[in-house]
Amino acid sequence: MKIGQNLWSAFRGTVAMNCAGLALALAVTANLQASSGDIQLYDVSKAHRFIQTSVAPSTEDPATPWRFHAEILPTSGTSAATCSVQSPTLTLPNATNTPFLYITANNSWQIRQNFSDQPSLDAAFSNGSYTFSMPTVTAPATTFDVSLGVTGDAYPNTPSLTNTSWNSGDNLVIDPTQSFTFTWNSFTAPLPGAFIVASITGIPDQQLAATATSLTLPANSLPPGQLISAKLTFANPTTTDTTSVPGVTGQGGYTTVDQFTIQTQGPARGDFNGDGFTDYLLFNPSTRRTAIWYLQGNAFLGGTFGPTLPTGWVVACVADVNLDGKPDYVLYNTSTRRTAIWFLNNATFIGASFGPTLPAGWNLIAAADINGDGKPDYVLFQASTRRTAIWFLNGGTFTGGAYGPTLPSGWMLIDALDFNANNKPDYLLFNPTTRQSAIWYLNGTTFAGGVFGPTLPSGWTLQGAADFNTDTKPDYVLFQASTRRTAIWYLSGGINLTRSAYGPTVAAGYSLVFP
Repeated sequence: MKIGQNLWSAFRGTVAMNCAGLALALAVTANLQASSGDIQLYDVSKAHRFIQTSVAPSTEDPATPWRFHAEILPTSGTSAATCSVQSPTLTLPNATNTPFLYITANNSWQIRQNFSDQPSLDAAFSNGSYTFSMPTVTAPATTFDVSLGVTGDAYPNTPSLTNTSWNSGDNLVIDPTQSFTFTWNSFTAPLPGAFIVASITGIPDQQLAATATSLTLPANSLPPGQLISAKLTFANPTTTDTTSVPGVTGQGGYTTVDQFTIQTQGPARGDFNGDGFTDYLLFNPSTRRTAIWYLQGNAFLGGTFGPTLPTGWVVACVADVNLDGKPDYVLYNTSTRRTAIWFLNNATFIGASFGPTLPAGWNLIAAADINGDGKPDYVLFQASTRRTAIWFLNGGTFTGGAYGPTLPSGWMLIDALDFNANNKPDYLLFNPTTRQSAIWYLNGTTFAGGVFGPTLPSGWTLQGAADFNTDTKPDYVLFQASTRRTAIWYLSGGINLTRSAYGPTVAAGYSLVFP
């Protein structure tokens, strides 16, 4: 049984978007597999938090430099009323009895507070003994009362990466097609049972010995062209209890956390000529010709004709279906409802295969990797019911499907791509009546929350989204039908408009297909 996993669980909330993924990672670790009954883990800790933006040593997190965290993870339940631990409390060293708050996002009971300095943290949560009272529900119902000590101010030294590949955007740059070795300073004078955890959004946490100073990430572990949150934690347990709750390890102690952002290299979405910038794809329904307009940001650099489509077919969306790093056409036949993939090398047709046939009433909106297997899936929308559906694909082969969230009245599904940098595509919505945009954050096919984006001016429609200024954040593409003008709205997270610029005007007779 590995100790240390419990103490580390206290920091699953460092990046809120990753709570569910980290909870899943914890659920498969060795000590949790050994647990039984109604409790998987419980822990209490104090943390000193840092941020790293270059090869220079980490600096204290200006927003949340100090944190207290206590957590109980039940074995079952999806709400406070149904979980296997009911209304637990924590008695502080000053005898204050504090209730836990149930956190639905990761199905756990938590007490978490952030502080601007250590004296404020210690005034609210002093060093000493913390007593968990955990009422369980499995017959015979039992209340476990367990004390864990957080004593000695045993904060580890500050972890800091020694890698040199940082860019001007304060991100650690990685080529995801190659293996990459993270290196860091030594854990100084660790306590018995101390450990290190490397956490990268979208992949399982890696628990390492306190003597470790490096970790190699295999090639193709991360998606290209993304900003990915990560952190390195040094943990010093001051108390470990393996007997009070049978089969479960409880821990108390101190951690020091280094937070940083990874930027993975890779082609931009819809980058046909491989220069790192998103391009426009145009279609002429009269001649059935396609054309690719090469862009650098919003500037037109030149263009070329792509393959001409057969009668009855249109380009529904663009995606790298054969995973060669080059965009392909995803076609749709409006009469037969068949789909097809046209594989391209820049603007040159190199092959094709049929995809699945859509049911009546459904439209193909986008192709995005919804289930995280590295392969694009179909995102479908039924206008009459406002339902969405995901068809999981292996290349062009249908492997299964699931319904996504249903849209509210008046809204359209425009696109699917990652807005909150958690490596999971989200929905981009548009209301043509109010001209309001919105982002629906998804965890696979499950709705995880939403925010409004900017409202478009009259006469403009939301065409799609892509990263035009290479900051790895999606930007809006707008189209004005009366003038055939395009515009790029540069966004921060799909929410805040930071600036805008006109793009090229679409040629007469052509429509903008992508983005």
